[in-house]
Amino acid sequence: MVGQAQSEAWMTPVEIFAPYYSRALAKYILRLPDVDAENLRIVEAGGGSGTNALHILNYLQVHAPEIYQKTCYTIVEISPVMASWQHERLIKHHAGHFQIMHADILTFGDQFAPIMEPCILLALEVLDNLPHDKVGYENGEWFETVVTWNRQNTQRSSDSITSTLAEAERSLQDPLILQTLEYFGCDLPLHTHHSLRTTAVGWLRKLMGEVGLEMTKAFVPTGSMQLLNTIKSCLPKHRLIAADFDSLPSPNLDSSSTKKPLYHPLSPTSLSDGTLHAANAPIVASKVQGETVDYDTYLIQKGDVDVFFATDFNRLKNAYCRIMGRPSDSVSIVKSSSFLKEFADIRKTKTITSYNPIIEDFSNTSFLLS
Repeated sequence: MVGQAQSEAWMTPVEIFAPYYSRALAKYILRLPDVDAENLRIVEAGGGSGTNALHILNYLQVHAPEIYQKTCYTIVEISPVMASWQHERLIKHHAGHFQIMHADILTFGDQFAPIMEPCILLALEVLDNLPHDKVGYENGEWFETVVTWNRQNTQRSSDSITSTLAEAERSLQDPLILQTLEYFGCDLPLHTHHSLRTTAVGWLRKLMGEVGLEMTKAFVPTGSMQLLNTIKSCLPKHRLIAADFDSLPSPNLDSSSTKKPLYHPLSPTSLSDGTLHAANAPIVASKVQGETVDYDTYLIQKGDVDVFFATDFNRLKNAYCRIMGRPSDSVSIVKSSSFLKEFADIRKTKTITSYNPIIEDFSNTSFLLS
């Protein structure tokens, strides 16, 4: 599995546009049916530094005090450090209106009883960080990819140990991957060609009708599948508010890399060869002295890089509706700009040049609303 190491180097819309982004979410929540009929339970998966919880509770306290009095804001947080930070920020202003549950949202049910009352589940910039599995389809057979870790002594000293990460394939047998393929689907193979379309070589290839590479591998969202399973069993009476990247740009690789971006409308992040020559390939990046550095492989030591995946919101919606047993018209996909135009106070986020970052930045993000 390809995971995502938590890092504080990347800023989210909640942090960048505080408090206005969170206030928009609060306004949306207050418009939901029956929000004032009973206790309001909000559950946030991964609360970051607690900024979102703080500003939503602040808004409810001022603009809907009666609802605030019966609000419980729950953060499900895997990191003890972040949980401590969240508690420190919230206890000053909202004691008695929040709780922090130390758990991985994907395995929430292993530690805690289901939340049976109606609740609102927030999953903001969660999906892009969830694990994905790499699968292959060749000669009518599906394969799954595992990562092996070979430790080698480079010298006689026990301190001189290097490790090499490598891929290995085996016949598909993982039940979670099989379930993901059933609910999300996976269109393989994909025909591709190098992104040389603006060069003479590229035009010549196009004119000659040269057949491109056949991409037979893809990263599938097993983490999202596991999240849906958890939601169904542990929060059966939820409304979901999920926001994340709906697309990602091609990586900006160093000129020394032998890998090149591919041109394919269904997979702009894929590379010409190597471990990221696969549909729905992630962006693998790190921050070096404030600058973003993209990599041409995900086989890098844990914690050294961040791994970002785009979310196919149409596939997510279809999988969500199927597993939850909900009709398609009860779930909406909305571009973030449209959502924020309706619910954010965009007068307060507009610059003197009339540029409005809260609706114009992060144009490659969407909401899933149920």
